[in-house]
Amino acid sequence: MLLIKTSVRPGKYGYSLHTEVDIPKDAIIWCFNPIVDKEISFNSVQHLTELEKEFLEKYAYSDGKKLILCSDNARYFNHSFNEFNCNDWIHPTFGSVTSAKRFIQVGEELTSNYEQFDSNFHLYKHLLT
Repeated sequence: MLLIKTSVRPGKYGYSLHTEVDIPKDAIIWCFNPIVDKEISFNSVQHLTELEKEFLEKYAYSDGKKLILCSDNARYFNHSFNEFNCNDWIHPTFGSVTSAKRFIQVGEELTSNYEQFDSNFHLYKHLLT
C-alpha cells in the first residue's frame, strides 16, 4: 500500500503515478499490506477467465513464488531502466518495500526499475524503452 498521497495522470506511457508530497531520500513510500495488496498463487491463475488473466498480466508482478497485485495507485508505477527514482527491496521487518532513491519533489512521476522485483521481467524486457 502506498504510504504517501499520490495521483494518477496521463503520461508518456499511458497512465502514470505522481507524488502529491515531497519525499525525502530513503523514505519508504510503499509496503506490502495484505489488507490492500493481494497475493495470488500461480495455481489459482489457471482457473481464471481470460479477462481476469489479462488484468493480472497488466497489473500484477511475480516475486518468483506468487503474483502480487496492488489494489491502490501503486499499480501505476511505470518502469525506467536508468532514470528510476524509487528502489524496490526486501526490508528485514516490513518485507517488500519501495523507497525513494533520491529526494522526489511534489508532482514528479514515480518510477521503478521492474528488474529489481519482477521475476518475469526477462519475458517483457524487450518491450520497454
